[in-house]
Amino acid sequence: MYKKILWWVKNYPERPLTYNLIVTAIYAEKVDPEPYYNPKYMPYEKEEFINDCKKPTTLYDDEFKICEEFKKATNENLSSLIGSEIWQEIMMKDSIVDYIAEKTFDSQDEIRKLCSKIYSDYLNESVFMSDLKTIMKAYGQRGVMFTTQMKNLGRNVGSREKWIDSTANQYWFGYNAIKCITKRVRELLDCEQKPELYLKSVVTLKEYFNFSDLQIEMLKYFFCQSIEGNCPAHKNKAIFIWGDNKDAGKTTIASTIVSILNGEKNINNVRFYKSNLAQELGWKEHTAPMICSCRAVLMDEAMPKDSSKSYGTFKDRITSDGVKIRFVFQNQIDVDAKANYVFTSNDPLDVFVQDKTERRFLEFHIEKKFKSLTYDMIYEAFLNFAKQCKRDRDWVAWYDSMSKDTEVRGLESKDIEDVKSFFETPSFVSEIINGSSQISVGVFYQHVFKFDKNASKQIIQKCIIDLFGEPMRPSTWRKSDVLKVLKETEAYDHVTNILRKNEEIPF
Repeated sequence: MYKKILWWVKNYPERPLTYNLIVTAIYAEKVDPEPYYNPKYMPYEKEEFINDCKKPTTLYDDEFKICEEFKKATNENLSSLIGSEIWQEIMMKDSIVDYIAEKTFDSQDEIRKLCSKIYSDYLNESVFMSDLKTIMKAYGQRGVMFTTQMKNLGRNVGSREKWIDSTANQYWFGYNAIKCITKRVRELLDCEQKPELYLKSVVTLKEYFNFSDLQIEMLKYFFCQSIEGNCPAHKNKAIFIWGDNKDAGKTTIASTIVSILNGEKNINNVRFYKSNLAQELGWKEHTAPMICSCRAVLMDEAMPKDSSKSYGTFKDRITSDGVKIRFVFQNQIDVDAKANYVFTSNDPLDVFVQDKTERRFLEFHIEKKFKSLTYDMIYEAFLNFAKQCKRDRDWVAWYDSMSKDTEVRGLESKDIEDVKSFFETPSFVSEIINGSSQISVGVFYQHVFKFDKNASKQIIQKCIIDLFGEPMRPSTWRKSDVLKVLKETEAYDHVTNILRKNEEIPF
């Protein structure tokens, strides 16, 4: 009853209540009177008003008189107003979504509890049991809309639970989840940064893992990328740790990096930050990529041997901010996210890279354990390094300074080298020498397919142009142009020597 009066005072100042009603409600609810003081309608000064709110009035505890006086002042029945504080706030919004979106949460469970409270208060609020005309009179179209929405949630078994879960997903992934982890990370890394402490942490990492200066710089880039969260999307890099020795410790190193960047004090909870390619690329329905809820993601043995179909999509994921998600019973939404991935693998990176070259990864080859280290020692070494990491140059300049040294040659580069080598064989030289004055692209295809039946025609054409220049007309090259290049090869010398001996050189 008293909460309804106070809600009215705050939200309808143009329809003022009597002084006694306001003072009675403030005294009953023991709230701060100052926000309810309105000099335009109050008969007394603020100080006297505040003193009056500290003692009961003649209306206190007399429900009949309170309701009667409220009716006289507003021409509304007090019983037709909502008592739930949550619903009082919601009624001032255009939607429940607006109400929830304005709040911040420390866990997904908090969102679920709020949604449960919204529905529970609806069930316990007698106003919603009134006919729609009564609700319309008190709250207008908003009241009718909210009443209808809540009634529809109760029509089917499980609808309430689905709404709660989908809403918790929508408002946890993105801002709220990252906000909580960011707070943890800042608390974990909070310390004074000194050049000598950074150098000390570098020495320790080099001693423990035999890291090079370049690898230290790569680690520093990734830590700063995750901690700062402001690296331009197209300059994002992922860490790739590999080694065919199962006891080399690559997973422990990766788990340690990911745990620290999510504010964990050890690696015991690393499973909460572990994902796979299907989830990160959005192939799992109604599931958010892990980068929507943490500052670094562990991808342990996540890259498929045949990455030809997924590689292009994953390249875009690494160098993109934000993802699109469709949760159950929700429209597709855009969620803020920064791509900070740490991969582990038994195979080198060039096995997976489909392009000619790749600069999105920071590759670490861990061949063996260099020292006998405990989990605590490893964690402490990386934590001290993370605490002292400080970016001292522009992102673009820093990225460019490492580009050449961190570039990885991919499968396309290997394929190009293989195809080119096929054109430097004695059999190809003989074929050209003995062939016609014009060479069609089919001759090149047939020769390559003798060695590799699955070779790409696109790559073959690229190699032909790289080696022998542009065609004289579409798909046709001059024999003289091709021979001009082949004369520089050992295969040409070998073939012509044999032909001279046999006196069969046809030119």
